[in-house]
Amino acid sequence: MAGKWLNVQHVQQRYQQIIKKLDYVLLVNADIKTYTFGISFKPNSIIDFDEIKKGVERAGFTVSSFVATIHFDNVGVDNN
Repeated sequence: MAGKWLNVQHVQQRYQQIIKKLDYVLLVNADIKTYTFGISFKPNSIIDFDEIKKGVERAGFTVSSFVATIHFDNVGVDNN
């Protein structure tokens, strides 16, 4: 079990290193049980999901999907 844990821990750290290098990334949170990562972005940043995917793939990993949850706090709507 220790060998598997070290492998998962290594993958988690590698993902975080890759993603944290991007200027618009604020935080990376890993969920080892589900093999998912939550990424928080810096306010008012332009996010490039293709860049994230390509970076992960260049490191030898696979991105099976992206799910984006976007919070629009204090954003007004003018005349539709």
